[in-house]
Amino acid sequence: MLGYFVAITEPSLVNRLRELRLGRTDRGRAMVERLASLGLSLDWERVEQLAGGAVGRPHVARAMVELGYVKTVGDAFEQYIGKGKPGYVDRPSLTPTEAVELIHGAGGVAVMAHPLSPEPPNLDSLLRQLAAVGLDGLEVYYGDYTLEQVAHLRELAQRHDLISTGGSDFHGQEVLPQYVLGGTRVPYSVVAALRGARANRLGGVS
Repeated sequence: MLGYFVAITEPSLVNRLRELRLGRTDRGRAMVERLASLGLSLDWERVEQLAGGAVGRPHVARAMVELGYVKTVGDAFEQYIGKGKPGYVDRPSLTPTEAVELIHGAGGVAVMAHPLSPEPPNLDSLLRQLAAVGLDGLEVYYGDYTLEQVAHLRELAQRHDLISTGGSDFHGQEVLPQYVLGGTRVPYSVVAALRGARANRLGGVS
């Protein structure tokens, strides 16, 4: 779930994100321990150094590359720490409804990201439920999507009165090198629609 225009000092948001960050740290430690049980010993302090903040799987993967366990970050995910792989540990998370409510509570606009990664068997039903609690948009434009998939998602967005947004999924060249900043073009009308949704949520204040 993506949050646009959120008030980053909103106490409810700050406190919940702090809880999630602590959960990410616990998850990172558990993942390092699981990899050690597979014979892949990592230095936790080095993982923290690579993160420079909240620890995530990309930092574990980079530590693995440094030690020569894998050649690339992508290999680390594909062989060890991707979902369903032997070193994977579930992460703490919010339900979609909780995420929408948290974003709205901070004055933001809530958009569902990566709806086809993978596509839930009940995506239409899920969007109906989330639209009922105020979901504002759906990520329609994405570099990996075919024209047919974009058309499918645009139709779903229109059906549920959601803004059709998009993005390149750029997380840094060393994390996902196949995604380039600005690599996915999104109509400027999307920006205007997001600003309009924010103004409506704040009672006309843009």
